[in-house]
Amino acid sequence: MSPERTVTIHVGYDEHVGDYEATGECYEVAEVAKAGLTDADDIAEVRFAARTATDLRRATVFEHWLPMASRFRLELAHVPTHKGPPLPSVNDEDLWSRGMALRPQDGINQTVRVWECLQQIAAKRSASGSWEIDLEFCHRVPLGAILTAVCRALDGHRSMRSGPVAGPTGPGTVFPRLALIKDPARHRFVTRAELVEGTVIAVAAGPEIARTPPVDERSVNPTGFLRRVGPSFGSLISVENRHSVVVPGLPPIRLPLSGEVTDREISELRSVRGILIPFPSHVQDQRIVARIVAGFGAAGVPIYGEPHTEWPGLLGDELATLFTTATKELLCDDLYREEHSILLRRHVLRHHGTIGRLYPGERPRVSVLMSTKRPEMVARAVAQVRRQRDVEVELVLALHGFPPSFVPPDVAAECQVICVPSSAALGEVLNLAAARAGGTFLAKMDDDDFYGPDHLADLSLSQRFSGADLVGFSGEQVYLAELDLTIGRMANMEVEKPTSAVGNGILMGGSLFITRSAFDALGGFKPVPLHEDGELCAAVRSAGGLVYRQHGLNHIYYRGAPENHSWQVSNEWYLNGSPYRWPGLHFNRLMTQLREEGARLADN
Repeated sequence: MSPERTVTIHVGYDEHVGDYEATGECYEVAEVAKAGLTDADDIAEVRFAARTATDLRRATVFEHWLPMASRFRLELAHVPTHKGPPLPSVNDEDLWSRGMALRPQDGINQTVRVWECLQQIAAKRSASGSWEIDLEFCHRVPLGAILTAVCRALDGHRSMRSGPVAGPTGPGTVFPRLALIKDPARHRFVTRAELVEGTVIAVAAGPEIARTPPVDERSVNPTGFLRRVGPSFGSLISVENRHSVVVPGLPPIRLPLSGEVTDREISELRSVRGILIPFPSHVQDQRIVARIVAGFGAAGVPIYGEPHTEWPGLLGDELATLFTTATKELLCDDLYREEHSILLRRHVLRHHGTIGRLYPGERPRVSVLMSTKRPEMVARAVAQVRRQRDVEVELVLALHGFPPSFVPPDVAAECQVICVPSSAALGEVLNLAAARAGGTFLAKMDDDDFYGPDHLADLSLSQRFSGADLVGFSGEQVYLAELDLTIGRMANMEVEKPTSAVGNGILMGGSLFITRSAFDALGGFKPVPLHEDGELCAAVRSAGGLVYRQHGLNHIYYRGAPENHSWQVSNEWYLNGSPYRWPGLHFNRLMTQLREEGARLADN
């Protein structure tokens, strides 16, 4: 007798009624293990409904408890605009690798690949932006494999240690009810929650935020941040333990009961200039508010709070300071607002993201590739790299056309020095430097630009949450040496998006940050004298990789006489459309370490 049972599983919905139409048996995803659906033989069709992409990733934590069937209908109510269609990204996974025992009633007498069983797939998108995907297989296959494949597509077809299979927040942390399940055969999937909770204690934060689950940075992150917004401010309110953000002129934006915000709430709040977070009046609200602060902070939503003596105990000293020093008046300035957003996201992603919690103190290994034709710039270039923090950094310095005798011994001791003939093209020079590099990531830095101390660390964070092969930024701050003037071009630039979603998709050569694996797979830079950076961006995208553009506030582009640059445009070109202008060499709040050195660096 063929299976006829239909089961509906949902995630992310606080109430069933009105959110979607439930058919057949209906379970919240954390209830499936108790319901005994994993080994059920009579399920013909599974309908899976997720409210957001964030919720979909959370559901993959339960993949080994999800049922098998031959027909599936996936419904995803909200997909961020910067992500592609949620079509499965096919891999070579088989039923055995998904933890499913093969049984005679499945009609399979050998291990098969899940996607070899696919008979048909259909997808449609509604006017509201929700997606519905129907899949039919010739044999029963696990729902967990399909959800993970959809997450791969939404994550840019990449896997990371914090990816869907590993569980973005760890079993038992998103849904505490799972802790009630005692199944020794599957205990290995539960111990990750213990690892998360054990690591949390070491985090320098207040007691409530330290006990909250980590933020899933692959779905709650700064992607989509809007640099120019209207004047509206919002405030967090609580009515009968349900938190909402109220913005004048808009319907209240309800947050999940747990306080763990998703990509949907973030996208709805992008146009808000700032959100006031009041100190929670009830003890039971403190953990929820701490969780909301962590989620908003990771996404770069500008939040602020009135000074309160108990904020440090709730959030930790550093986050409480960031949080309470901002004011509504200060956030009215676009540049201050973006700086505040960057400081918030930097702290939360480092300390309360998935990798930050599971691997506290981990520092990415970055090799900086730097080519110079000017001996007088060597000491300054090395100082720029030495200043970088929160990364393990090495410098491979390529002397392009002059001998190592021009490099002081104390400077040479801090880096690897190679000498390349002046006849070599810049792409060749950088490839020779890359051959000597030992980092997991390769970064290209220029010898005459100015870099803040978190330049490499922020690029690493952007690579982590975006999953991109290549990360960089555009020239947003420029020092025009001939005019002794620093300008900011931020108002006309789109940031925090894959380059396919912004203007011309160009990244500055001195900002490139690429995974070693992608660099090697592409064969490195093209051996060309100019535009090797643009060629690398194009090569990554042509190979199916992702290129991501982040903010450029850790960097100032040094612009000397136009004839000394390959991009030969006049100073007037830079001045047109620049809303910010400061006399002399001006460093913003993210580059405070350079302020005292400014005059000396400018003279060099």
